[in-house]
Amino acid sequence: MAQVIFNPDIHAQLIDLGYAYEAIPAYFDDGDSENGPGPYGSPPYDEYTGPDEYICIDEKGHVVWREARDLELEAWFDEQQALAERMTYSR
Repeated sequence: MAQVIFNPDIHAQLIDLGYAYEAIPAYFDDGDSENGPGPYGSPPYDEYTGPDEYICIDEKGHVVWREARDLELEAWFDEQQALAERMTYSR
């Protein structure tokens, strides 16, 4: 089933600015041994990744989260992933 874009106007503007779009589906579970009985999770949302920030839009079309990207940390994670893959394939 195709994800509905929650705010088509903002979506069009962000895509025109070069943001990458990802539809995040709802996630719920009934708890675990660490958190106890649930339900826990989150409703669906639209996530946009720009050159220097993340933006999330909820089901009502509101921007509910906006955060600057830590490009240095992302580069470090990518480096660690590459190292782990090289170690895995070198065996």
